[in-house]
Amino acid sequence: MSVELYQRKLELFQRLGGLSEKMAAMSVQELLDNDESFAALEKLMEERQEIMAAVDELNAQLGEETAADSGEEMAERLRAEAERIEALNDSIESTVKAVLVQLKERTKKIREGKHTHRAYTGKGRSAEGSFIDQRR
Repeated sequence: MSVELYQRKLELFQRLGGLSEKMAAMSVQELLDNDESFAALEKLMEERQEIMAAVDELNAQLGEETAADSGEEMAERLRAEAERIEALNDSIESTVKAVLVQLKERTKKIREGKHTHRAYTGKGRSAEGSFIDQRR
């Protein structure tokens, strides 16, 4: 039974790796310029969360089973896949951080532009002054 659980876990890790590869392939500029790419990234993250929840559930089942049945080869394949996913996660994390930095810079520029625009255009006329001017 535990061999089947380990095999299922390996399949989930491989799916997780495939999703991670898709996420890592997305460039910072692509995510900034294309809303569809950003939506695709969010969808991939949701799928990864579901797979991680399934892996956690399998880990709980495996904790109840004895690990002696699993075999060393299966454990090594799981470790190798986990290391590959971890490396991809580092790449994904750096991409997302770069996107956040650039989004913060864009937001700052927009705010500065609005501030400058308000400084040159001034505030709208006050309600009291316009009422008096209309009466004369």
